[in-house]
Formats: sequence, structure tokens, C-alpha cells
Amino acid sequence: MPGAQRQYGSQYVPQQQFAPQQQFAPQQQFAPQQQYVQQPYYPQQPVQQQPARSRFGGMGGMLGGMALGTVGGLLIGDAIGHDDYGQGYGDYGGDYGGGDYGGGDFGGGDFGVCLQPLDLIKTRVQQSRNSSITSVLQSMTSVRQLWRGTLPSALRTSVGSAMYLTTLHLGRLNVSKLKNIQTPIFNASSKLPKLSAYENISIGMVSRAVVGFITMPITVVKIRFESNLYNYVSMKEAFVEIFKNDGIRGFFRGFGATCLRDAPYAGLYISSYEQLKSVLPMLMRIKVENNEELSHISSGIVNSSSAILASTFATCVTAPFDTIKTRMQLSPKKYKTFTQTTATLYSESWLYFFNGLSLRLVRKAGSAAIAWCIYEELVKL
Repeated sequence: MPGAQRQYGSQYVPQQQFAPQQQFAPQQQFAPQQQYVQQPYYPQQPVQQQPARSRFGGMGGMLGGMALGTVGGLLIGDAIGHDDYGQGYGDYGGDYGGGDYGGGDFGGGDFGVCLQPLDLIKTRVQQSRNSSITSVLQSMTSVRQLWRGTLPSALRTSVGSAMYLTTLHLGRLNVSKLKNIQTPIFNASSKLPKLSAYENISIGMVSRAVVGFITMPITVVKIRFESNLYNYVSMKEAFVEIFKNDGIRGFFRGFGATCLRDAPYAGLYISSYEQLKSVLPMLMRIKVENNEELSHISSGIVNSSSAILASTFATCVTAPFDTIKTRMQLSPKKYKTFTQTTATLYSESWLYFFNGLSLRLVRKAGSAAIAWCIYEELVKL
């Protein structure tokens, strides 16, 4: 009997020790596996909400640019939504209008006011064959007259620049998507997508033509304010007078010449600007290692220099259309059509096609260098 008890004990004790191990050990090993599999799904929720946040950033930038002006567009667009160009198309196109609209409004409106005297003198030089820079300055009775027409000029420049940069950005983004590029190709000094010359010319021309048509009424009012042929006291009086004399067509007088000036200018400028951004770092002996991004100072120098050279080239090519447009908008009864205006100017002298070119060169080169340098830095934020 004692031997049986020892045998029974030897069988019973291992059963009590082994049974808990089979039930307890698998539970401790299996439970962490179920929790570990579910954990990777939680971090994906904020990533899915990122595009919606970016769209609100674009809306904030556009509303801020329209409602609060230049600084409001910049601050609100930057505060509510940011671009992150290194994360693919979802983030690359996320800000859609915030940075572009705010940056265009900031870069266009403020510097348009500073350069207004150059625009006014150019308009008065182009309006008559007997006008010159010296005669225009001598006719001024006060320095304040150089800023006549600043309000319509600022509205046209700020709104036009903001709309143009936004339209241009969306156009280039969509072309990059159609080419099925997984990651956009950038220059060392820029985070804007790198496209072919043909694509840059086409997108630039279409964007400028569309924005030029939308802003045409304020352009006509701006030109007449700058001229000494009209004595408008307010913008309201100008709109009423133009509508009373010429109807709706009066607000789009000279659009053909304006389109022939702005569309080719934009196409040539964008194409030249993008090519120069790739060439100038080598000519300036700026080292670019492993396609790394340049510093803010180096990229600012490259982008500003590219903007000045590209703007100079495009301005010289499109100068005749600028003079034709000015004559048609200031004297619609005398210069009725584009062909007639061209023939009249040619009969006077072919040099009149380039009236005010030096003033336009200074204004365009200066504004392009400042605005595009700021714009390029804003899209990096």
C-alpha cells in the first residue's frame, strides 16, 4: 500500500503541475500577439485626415488674401495649413491656394505700390508720340502725382499675381500627375516641379490669359487713372463713366493686345526662369552635392538672378504689344482695332513700339526678382 501511494503521488503531482502550464502559458503568449497586430492601424488615422487640413489651409490663405490684404493672406494661409513637398502628391498639392494666394498677394500688392511711379510714367510716355520721360516729369506739380492710380494698380497687381501663381501652381501640379511621376523633380534652389520647356510655356500662357481676362476691367481703370487724359476722382466714377460711354465692351478694350503681351510674356518667362535656375548654380560655381537643397541665401541669389534675366528677355520681346494696348485703352475712338493701331504706330516710327521699354524693364525685373524670391521661399515652408 505505501508503494501504491507513492506511485499515485508520482502520477498526481505532475498532473497538477503540468495542467496549469498548458492553460496559462499559451494565454500569456497569445494575448500580446493579438494586441501587437492591432497597434499599427492606429497611427494611420491622422494621415488620412491630413489632406482635409491642407485644403482648409488653402481656403484660409485665399480668404485671408481677399479679406485682410497682403499680410492677412500670408499669415492665415501659413497658420492654418502648410505644404510638405517631400511626402508625395497628397502633401505636395495640399495647400492649393494658401501659400500661393497669400504669397502672390504679398509679393504683388506691396511692391506694386512701391513701383507705381514707374508704371505711371510709362503709361504717359506711351500715350502720345510727343511724350518722353523728361517731359512727363516736368509736367508734375507734386511728388504725390507719381502715385496717382495706386489703388486700382494695387488691386490689379495683388489679386492678379495671387490668381496667376495659384493657377500656375495647380496647372503644373496636374501636369506632373498626368506624367505619372511618383515624386516631383525639383531644382536645387526650388521646390517647384521641374517640367519641360514646352510644358512651362503652355501652362504659363494659359494661366496668364485666363487671369488677364478676369482682371481686365480693373486694368482699364488703372490705365486711365495713370493717364492725364482723364480726371477721375474715384474708382466708382471711372467704372460709371466707362460703362456709360462704351458699355460692357469698354471694360475689355484692348484685351487682344493685352493677351498678346501677357500670355507670351508669361510663357517665355516661366520657361526661361526654370532653365536659368538649373544653369546659374554651375555658372556661379555654387556647389550642389547629391541633389541637396541650397541654403536660403544661395537659393535667393539664384532665384532672383534667374527672375531678372528671364523678365528682361520676356519684356523686350513683348514690348510692342504693351504700347499698342495702352493706345487702344486710352483713346478707343481713335485706335479702334489692333490692326489699325499697329499700322498707325508703324507709320509714325517703328521705335514707338518700344516707348517706355526702359521703365517697364526696371519695373518688371525688380518686381519679378522680389516677388518670385519670396514665393519660392514661401513654398518651402
